[in-house]
Order: sequence, then C-alpha cells, then structure tokens
Amino acid sequence: MPTAPAQAVPNPMRLAALAAAVAVAALALPLVLPALHGVASALLAVWGDQALAGGGTLWPGSRVQGLLGQSLLLSLLSGLLATAIAALWALALLMPQGRAWRMALSALLVASFCFGTVVHLLAWRAVFPVVSGGLAGWGLAVVTLALRYAPLAAALLATGLASLERAELDTALCTGGARALWAVARRRLLRLAGMALAAVGALVFCESELPPLLGVHVYAEEFLSQVALEPSTSVAAALGWPLMAVALLCAVLLAGLPRLRATAAGAVSLGWIGHWAQPPVWLRSCLPATALALAALPLLLLAWGSLQSTGRWPAHASAALFSSLWVAGLSALLACAWAWALASAAVRAGGGVVPILNVLLWVMMLWPSALTGIALAGWSAPDWADPAAPLVLAHALRVLPFAAWVLLAFREVQPRAPVEQLRALGARGWPALRHVHLPAALPGLTAAFLLCGGLSLAELTATVLTVPPGMETVILRLYNLLHYGDQRGVMLLALVQGLTVALGIMLALVFWGRRDAGNR
Repeated sequence: MPTAPAQAVPNPMRLAALAAAVAVAALALPLVLPALHGVASALLAVWGDQALAGGGTLWPGSRVQGLLGQSLLLSLLSGLLATAIAALWALALLMPQGRAWRMALSALLVASFCFGTVVHLLAWRAVFPVVSGGLAGWGLAVVTLALRYAPLAAALLATGLASLERAELDTALCTGGARALWAVARRRLLRLAGMALAAVGALVFCESELPPLLGVHVYAEEFLSQVALEPSTSVAAALGWPLMAVALLCAVLLAGLPRLRATAAGAVSLGWIGHWAQPPVWLRSCLPATALALAALPLLLLAWGSLQSTGRWPAHASAALFSSLWVAGLSALLACAWAWALASAAVRAGGGVVPILNVLLWVMMLWPSALTGIALAGWSAPDWADPAAPLVLAHALRVLPFAAWVLLAFREVQPRAPVEQLRALGARGWPALRHVHLPAALPGLTAAFLLCGGLSLAELTATVLTVPPGMETVILRLYNLLHYGDQRGVMLLALVQGLTVALGIMLALVFWGRRDAGNR
C-alpha cells in the first residue's frame, strides 16, 4: 500500500530568524527616509531639469567648485590631524595602566566628542579670542575640528585593535620575528587609519557653522545659503548632492570595520596588548599623562576662560538649558527604544543582518544633519503633534546610530542561558520581557540614553532648521552669542553644558562597567 509523502515541517528557528529579519527591515525603513528623500530629490531635480532660485544650477560653477576644493582640503587636513591624535590616544589605551585609568580616559574622550564644535571653538576662544581669516583662521579651524572628531577616530582605532587575537600576534612573532609582527600590525593599522580619516573627513565636509566663524568659507555654508532661497524643500535637498556623495562613499568604506569584541567600556579590554608588548618604562609614564591632559584640554580651557571672564550669566540661558534638557531626554528616549528593537531583532535574525544594519547605521551617522533637518522641516506634522516634534525626531535620528551600536554590543555579550531556560518553560511575551530581557538590557539602555542625551545637546544644524518659533536650545543660544553676545559671559554657559555632558558620560560608563562586571 503506497504511503503518503511526508510533509515538510517548518523549522521554528528559521521562521523566527525570518520574522526577525522582516522586523529589522520594517524598523530600519523609516530611519533611512531622510537619505532616500535626499537622493530621490537630487535625481528628480536632474531628470526634470528644475530651475533653482537665483539662477543657480545643480552642477557647481567655478566659485562653488572653489568652495568644494576648500571643503575637501579642510576635511583632509582635519582628518589627518585627528587620526594622528587618535593614534596617540589609542596607543595610550594599550598601556597597562589599570581599568580605572582607561575608564577615566574613555569618559573624557566621549565627553569631548559630545561637546560639539561650538563648545570646542569657545574653549579655544579662551586662548585665541580674536582669530578670523587667513592662515590663523585655517589653523584654528583645523585644530578645533580635529580635536572635536579625534575621539571618534580613536574609537575606530580601538575597535579594530580590540578585534586582534593574541594567538595571531604570537604566531606572527614565532614564525617571522619582529618583522612579521610589524607586517601584521602595519596592515591592520593602515586600514584602520584610512577608515578613521574617511569618517572624520566626511563629518568635517558637512560642517557649515564653525568654519565661517573663523573666516573659512566652505561648500556646506554655500549650500545652506542657497537653501534659504529655495521655496521647495525637495529642490533644496537636491542641492546637497555633493554632501550626499561624500557621506555614502565614506559609509561604504567604513562598512568593513570589525565590530567591537571587547568586554568593557570602549577600549578598556585593550590592556592585554600592553602587557603582552611590555613597553619601556618611560613610555608607560609619559604617554598616559599626555593623553589624559589632551583629552581634558577642552574642559580645562573652558574652566580657564570662565575664571578669567567678568561677564554675567547670559540672558534667557536658563530657559534655553531647560529646553535643551527635555528635548535631549525625549530624543534619547525615542532613539534608545527604537535602537533596542532594532538590535534585538538583528541579533535574533543572525546571518548577514547585523552587517547590513551596520552599513545603514554608518549612512545615518555620516548623513549631513542639514539634509535631515530639511527633510523634517518639510514634513507636515499632524495637528495633534507638538510644534517641537520635528526637532525631537531630528535629534533622535541623529543620535540613533550611537544607541544602536551600544545596544548591539550589549546584546552580543548578553548571556543566552536565561533566555533559553524561559523558552523551554514556555515563558514568552511580557514575562520574558519583564524578568529577563529588560533587566539584562537596563544598563545598556541607561548608557545609551546618557550618551544620546549628550550628543543631542550639541546638535546645531538640525536644530536651526527644525526649531519651532519662540524656542531656543542651549547650543543655539551659544551659537547666537558667538555672533553678537558677550564673549566673556558665554564661557560660563559653555562650561555648564560641558560639565553636564561630562557627568552624563561618566554615569554612562559606570552603567557599562556594571554590565561588564555582571557578565564576568
């Protein structure tokens, strides 16, 4: 008697991974809408041969080409200097100085990155109060932008070095001696340095506020000037196609960056390389102190400028600080919730979902904030939404990549045993979320929330384009005071913002350290 063919039983694990991949796509699609809006606007403007206000064209003329050249030169110089400074910080993190010292240096570096370009410029104004134009303006612009983005370059270098295996170094040393070891290290370091240069260069290329303050005219400034003349946000976005091209190209270059496999905050676990290499005593003594002083330089300069100033607390600064705090809190909360859902779904999906998500996060991080602001400025918010909704959403989109990277690092080292035990017992939904997932993710969510809040406080370009009438944030207040305010009194406001960010970053690293201690 013939038997009926056996029906294929669907694999539950494969179905769960497929559902998680679909969830990642659904969650990631709204995040890339500003990038899609910019690219589609540029293509439609070219295809439809749309006319620009003031007789401008999408293809840059001789004057705009000169500005593009100056922007590329500023990006290259700032990127090279930032990579050199980052190499010093990364080398200092390799020194066997202990966990507490690395945590302190990491906190200063992350806080310095979160200060923003305006606060960094105010710090240097304490030493160079009047610098504009010429070689002095160029030099101060390069130094300020390099120190502002060097912590990001240091994080990239530390990420790549953290992916080194001790067995790889031992094998190279045993088989080929010092020459083979240097060949292995040189290949890795050159690749990482190129990635750091690409990241810093892309971010500097999109800077539109700081260079003009120092008499350095760049393409991003010209882009915002033309945007002010355009009645259509789509045509205005199309004008930024050089900014889009640089961001997309650098995101592709950074897609191959090894993901962090360290087990503590940032580069805290890199100390084994220093113990393995056994550096000389003089290097172990001088390099960490120099790196720590350089990382603390912005805060020290702001404190010095505040002590030397005799100006009063700027008018309406308290209201601006309060507005900044609640905008930063809401945007960080939204970014962390979104990033947690993305990270959880990506890790469950497995396979190539996480690398693809990593590429999208790089695109979001390098995407010009001016284009994000333009896309949201043209968004018709519902009647029930608060007027500040575009501002909060713009800040959330700007800081979400950092929250996603932090939470991805937490999810990858999270113990799987409790989750598997609950699944075996049939616990799903709210019980699993309440008793396992949320407690395990709470330190990571807290660290990501504080980091995103610090970054939101320094977001300027998207704030200028999306802030509702009658509202002012602290970074906007600082930027306005740079033009016409009391240069001495504004130092105190910048110092208060810097200390607020530094305190938040220190708490974030404390929560990260708690996560690491719990996993050991």
